[in-house]
Amino acid sequence: MLVIKNLEAYYDRIQALKGITIHISKGEVVSLIGANGAGKTTTLHAISGLLKHIEGEILLDGRSIKNTAPEKIVGMGIAQSPEGRHVFAPLDVLDNLRLGAYIRSDRQETARDIEWIFELFPRLAERRNNLAGTLSGGEQQMLAFGRALMSRPKILLLDEPSTGLAPLIIKEIYSVIEQIKRDGKTILLVEQNAKLALKVSDRAYVLETGKVVLSGTSSELVQSQDIQRAYLGSSVDGFLGK
Repeated sequence: MLVIKNLEAYYDRIQALKGITIHISKGEVVSLIGANGAGKTTTLHAISGLLKHIEGEILLDGRSIKNTAPEKIVGMGIAQSPEGRHVFAPLDVLDNLRLGAYIRSDRQETARDIEWIFELFPRLAERRNNLAGTLSGGEQQMLAFGRALMSRPKILLLDEPSTGLAPLIIKEIYSVIEQIKRDGKTILLVEQNAKLALKVSDRAYVLETGKVVLSGTSSELVQSQDIQRAYLGSSVDGFLGK
């Protein structure tokens, strides 16, 4: 479904990505793991059309989307839940979700999807009329997640959904990731917490300083001694009930 070949990206004269090649098939959950500054978020920004100084190929269903405007990429089927939430603080929860569906004209289906988001995140249902800026950090993360789902994307990009959140909130968000995975949603997940990412992913790529240094199935990477030493030092088994 999504193929990235020899992707290079630059911030002014600084090269952030150095020839990344990855692919995602329909229905897969694929993770990008690595330390801060490895290039994970930059990869998502390149896919979403938020970076202009890029080289290489980005193909969605065999069609190039490189240098396509971000709003057109959303219309083609890619939606991102950004790092740091970035909800529309002056608007209430309902309007934030409606904005996630701005490319759609099917009002009845949109209304049904909002109720589906409220089933996924009951906390949002309780706060549907609250301003997004008054929500807790975890609730804002849920809202950003739900807003991305409202466009009915072919591929959902999740950028650091666990950052800065309490364990119970992380467990709730990752239970939703597992649920939509069972429903067949295709997800590219960026996560600094490698153990969390590998628990829900089919495959993963390890990034270091803008390069893919290792890839494989999640079970293979969990068993890798290099990965265990570098990324799996802290336990999160209790978060997911495993």
